[in-house]
Amino acid sequence: MENSDQLSHAVVRLVYDTFSVPMLGLDGKGVLVYANPSAITALRLPGDWLGAPLTQWLPAFSLSDAEAHTDVKGERCWYYAPHQNSGNQKREDLLTFLNEAAGELAKARVTAEALKQLSRLIVPRFAAWFAVDILRDGRLDQLVLAHEDPEKVRWAESYRAAYPTDLSSDRGTARVLNTGEPLFVPHVTRDMLDAAITDPRQRRAIDEIGLRSVITAPLFGREHISGVITFISKDRDYDQADLQFAQSLASHIGLALENARLNEGLQRTSERLSTALSSGLVGTWILDVKRRWLYADENLSRLFDIPYTPEGCPQEHFRARLHPEDRELIDSQRADSIGQAEQYETEYRIVVGGQIRWCFARGRTQKDDQGHPVRFTGVVVDITERKLAEEQVRESEELFRFLSDAIPHKLWTADPLGNANYYNQGWYDYLGAESIEELRVLAWDAIHPEDRPEAEVAWPAAISSGEETTIESRLRNKDGKYRWHLSRFLPQRDRKGRIGLWIGTSTDIHELKLIQQALESNEAQFKALAELNSLPIWQLNADGECVFVNQAWRSYTGAAFAQPSDSDWAKHIHPDDRRQAVYDFNHCFAQRTAIHLKYRFFIRRADSTVGCLIMPSPYLIPVFMVLSAR
Repeated sequence: MENSDQLSHAVVRLVYDTFSVPMLGLDGKGVLVYANPSAITALRLPGDWLGAPLTQWLPAFSLSDAEAHTDVKGERCWYYAPHQNSGNQKREDLLTFLNEAAGELAKARVTAEALKQLSRLIVPRFAAWFAVDILRDGRLDQLVLAHEDPEKVRWAESYRAAYPTDLSSDRGTARVLNTGEPLFVPHVTRDMLDAAITDPRQRRAIDEIGLRSVITAPLFGREHISGVITFISKDRDYDQADLQFAQSLASHIGLALENARLNEGLQRTSERLSTALSSGLVGTWILDVKRRWLYADENLSRLFDIPYTPEGCPQEHFRARLHPEDRELIDSQRADSIGQAEQYETEYRIVVGGQIRWCFARGRTQKDDQGHPVRFTGVVVDITERKLAEEQVRESEELFRFLSDAIPHKLWTADPLGNANYYNQGWYDYLGAESIEELRVLAWDAIHPEDRPEAEVAWPAAISSGEETTIESRLRNKDGKYRWHLSRFLPQRDRKGRIGLWIGTSTDIHELKLIQQALESNEAQFKALAELNSLPIWQLNADGECVFVNQAWRSYTGAAFAQPSDSDWAKHIHPDDRRQAVYDFNHCFAQRTAIHLKYRFFIRRADSTVGCLIMPSPYLIPVFMVLSAR
């Protein structure tokens, strides 16, 4: 706002002197020409503030409520109410400045020229003194030394030549180079200087520099600390935001210097790397361990849906994309890998645009000469499609396991060489095992000693021939009792006929086996008694096939028992009786009922009439009795 009153500036300033609000006056060049008592107190202005440019305090303060005043002499002055920036605002201002500085480094082809241009941005806006020094052949070489006054620069160069940095010291710049940790002195006191510098001449020289606040940050090369950058303020105290800015700028400068050194090597590998990254599914990162500052390439930025910038960004921006359930685990794995300098390899989920994607990450830690971690680099691969396929396989396996556990059989699978890789729950319950390793041993030990030789031959033979095999054996359960099982194993082949899997089942047939054994025992007893009987006896199975004739039968008919047809009773029946007898027999056979038949039967000695008593049983046992004979 323009003040039209023709009051002198002296009168205006007398009024502002009474304000409790800080007020500053600037001329047309931005130089401070007035500050009321409230401003001097609140802003902690030094004694030489008059005539100093306002930029000396930027970005610590912002100005508002400007009022332009022109006095009777035509001299114009702008009066402002300064406001100290909030922490967030200051960080934003510093970030803007950092982007400017990074832009200068990025667009310059010659790093040395870029650093000189950068020094013009820093001095006096951020520091009264700015220096960049790099390690070469065991000594610290000056790359940049900047101050507003060229005479001061020449004086500082002579001072540095007279008092070079002692790299064996455990303080100051040497400590930064040896530890990789920044030197941060928010407010330098005379007591500090007296304790650190005992040489009177050097002490007087330090006073001439005007130290008030100092930051020295390390420059990180590929595998070691390559140098330091130093910021010296003589009018204000640096804070944590300034320290973070200095470290970020140091990271950019370190990368620029390293890139210049590695440019030739990077050029040779760029084509190979470009081929790997062209798919868009592979991204790379470089993490500044100390600053937690992440430099991600375009692919990684795209994958995480974060705007790409070559200047990097806080690691937290990418961490925020991690799935909440994976975040703590990944933090722990990364910290362990960096702390122990081990290979980093993991899988995790990210949430982008409401969608979950899977990533595989592999990285490694780079150390300095003292073994301290300085960088963490690696690659990230989008494995979402693979994970979806794995999920489908997992669901299929879960369905298979559910079905296999539901069936009343003991089921197992083995690889093409016969190595068991799965047993269903039936095996665990039967043998009382708790692990597949235990089952692999118990499954063989459970076979009855009398049955084991057959199993030890049958299974390898099946593997060799690739053919289905069936055996019966007794298996001991967890209570120590043996039960009969029918085991069947067959191969699963692919389209080319190659065996990919063996599937086996063992079905409990113990009760059936006992019945079968009882029947066999009963049948043996029957045959023994039949052989002693003088009546002709013959036996059919359930299919109507003759399976036994006694000696009386053979004596009556003169027929042997080489083939079932040799014992066909129908061909021995008189032709006039045959049709009715066969009909009646078939009827009782189908109904499994007893019947008494009478017909004439040719025997070896004479034509006799016989009675046939047919008794139903699992095995039909017709019994012939001779009624008359000629």
